[in-house]
Amino acid sequence: MPSIKYIDGSSNTRERAITTASQGTTANPDVFLFSSDELGDKSNTAATTDTGSFSLISLFKRLLSSLTSNVGLQADTAATSDTGTFSLISLFKRLLSSLTSNVGLQADTAATSDTGSFSLISLFKRLLSSLTSNVGLQADAAATSDTGSFSLISLFKRLLTIVSRPSIVYANATLTATTDTQIVAAPGTGISVYITHLVVQNITTTATTVNVKQGTTTVLSFLLQTQGASQVIAFPQRRDFKLTANTALNLQATTANAITYSVGYFTGA
Repeated sequence: MPSIKYIDGSSNTRERAITTASQGTTANPDVFLFSSDELGDKSNTAATTDTGSFSLISLFKRLLSSLTSNVGLQADTAATSDTGTFSLISLFKRLLSSLTSNVGLQADTAATSDTGSFSLISLFKRLLSSLTSNVGLQADAAATSDTGSFSLISLFKRLLTIVSRPSIVYANATLTATTDTQIVAAPGTGISVYITHLVVQNITTTATTVNVKQGTTTVLSFLLQTQGASQVIAFPQRRDFKLTANTALNLQATTANAITYSVGYFTGA
């Protein structure tokens, strides 16, 4: 028989047997009746309201009944609308059906436009396709112009080409004639000569003028009065002196064999 400990009026710890048949006898006083109006009995019916005087068992039976009607059963069909009286299971089945049609399936093809009725998966596949064509691939070549249809990667490669300074080529010699001396040939359509630095020096006692030309057009001139007189120009990076596209770089001195020169240059768009 189960029992429970308690402290009597004399502060003694005693143990009382639990039974539903008796509250004790003179010979066995430590027995009490284990029953309660608040807890109720297994035979109590479900409470009919959420308020009122009902045992705990009656209220719990009402809760179970409420769960059955509100939560629902496995066999409940999907709700036919987002409003109305449906069990939680019916509404959840409707949600699953909505997810299938709106989110879509793995096999859904890419959407054919940015508008229209497409699943989320179809629209996402369209986005991926758009990224591939607009952002581009690692293998995309650099764009050939600042306008036109190029992927972002192609345009970025063009930008890197523009801001990256190519290797500098050096030309050093003496101007032996008074006519134009070609230093760099015309580099081709859309390509220009960029001068990075220019050094000219008079090696005679004769005052001599040096002309820097793009093709036949003079763009810079220096007068070197005496022997040892020089002119040195170094252009800052990305501010190199750019000649007209597809034009040769020429030097010309007014006195033959009077001028030595050193030119640094590169070619590019």
